[in-house]
Amino acid sequence: MSQPANTRGFDFFSAGELPAPALPADEVVAIVREHWDLDVELDGLGSQQDQNFLARARVPEHRADDSGEPDAPIGVVKITNPAFTADELDAQDHAASRIADAAPHLRIATTSVADDGSPRSIVAETSEGPLAVRLLEYLPGGTLNGPAYLSPAVVARMGEVAAHASLALSDFDHPGLDRVLQWDLRVADRVVDLLAHYHPDAAKRERVTDAAARAWADVQAVASELPQQAVHLDLTDDNVVCTTDRGIRLPDGMIDFGDVTRSWAVSELAITISSVLHHAGAEPVSVLPAVRAFHALRPLSASEVRALWPLVVLRGAVLVVSGEQQVQIDGGANAYAAEGVEREWRIFEQATSVPSAVMTRLIAEALGVELDDGRADASRHRPTRIGLDPAPDLAGAVRLDVSITSDEVDAGAWLAPGLEDRLALAALDAGAPMAWL
Repeated sequence: MSQPANTRGFDFFSAGELPAPALPADEVVAIVREHWDLDVELDGLGSQQDQNFLARARVPEHRADDSGEPDAPIGVVKITNPAFTADELDAQDHAASRIADAAPHLRIATTSVADDGSPRSIVAETSEGPLAVRLLEYLPGGTLNGPAYLSPAVVARMGEVAAHASLALSDFDHPGLDRVLQWDLRVADRVVDLLAHYHPDAAKRERVTDAAARAWADVQAVASELPQQAVHLDLTDDNVVCTTDRGIRLPDGMIDFGDVTRSWAVSELAITISSVLHHAGAEPVSVLPAVRAFHALRPLSASEVRALWPLVVLRGAVLVVSGEQQVQIDGGANAYAAEGVEREWRIFEQATSVPSAVMTRLIAEALGVELDDGRADASRHRPTRIGLDPAPDLAGAVRLDVSITSDEVDAGAWLAPGLEDRLALAALDAGAPMAWL
């Protein structure tokens, strides 16, 4: 198990349950009017542990040119969970500004400013006690939220966005990064152990804990070699915003810096590609465009390649148990968390549908990264010729199916080099004495 020491900010394991704020909309309207002299109408937005509203300027009843259409949004009101400290909020704002400066071609949701140049960020006295409230810039175009199919071009752009964030934050430091979040994959084993009992289905619960244990062991084999840095940690389909270019919506911005922390750098990519897996038609190989795009800008080391898919599995496991917990502690009132349960299970199922060793080899070959780097166990990951003296148990031999009707060559997998080796490896890992074509 792993845990950052001497934490100054939020510590998930000390805090326990983390119910989201639930202020009435009219109370939030009054706060916005009092502090920023803005008269707004609010629409609720989903959040796992904070509370968000889309704010539009209120339409005067007497306006003669009223077309019946609501005014364009002026921002997003974010009410931060009171468990988080002022330093942590400051780190989020600085991280957003840093990415905006380093990647000016990307749109970044930073805290908006008033006419006098002051940030619209206050601690307000509310019916739930003091709460940090900010008005963030609204980025039009929408996110990739939902189950719709994601084209390879869209998936690749997600990888690019994640890489730009990783590069911009590579040397960013701030006291507010000193926190322990349940989304930090450095503590994924502890999160699953702590929250697994919330899952109501015993069979699914066992699948999650078993897969997480195997993935954690794989990550620990290279953990000491994984670089750490500041990360956004939530660049998912929900948090990238899009612009339509020649009829195609492509990600060109990011929102929601609430999970900014310090973690393994490769976690940024693992979390991004995991969010692809619940979309229509998605399979594990569907994430390869994002992996290639990320690697082209911010090259992955061999150790990071080895860790990547096990981290995707761990992300899926954490999502499943965290989602079930959030639904229960919010008493069903958090529709965003409740709607995510099925999506999160789909991510986990897809992440575990192919052995991590197979996906790791596929990713390495797609990137041209050599994994046979002198490790003692490297040879056991390559299919080898089996001698016939003594003869193997041929009754258990597996014939590999690489025909056009095979599921194993679906989604363009047949185009990747080394397909036969990967299928043979999977068969051997499953216990077959040999595999043949």
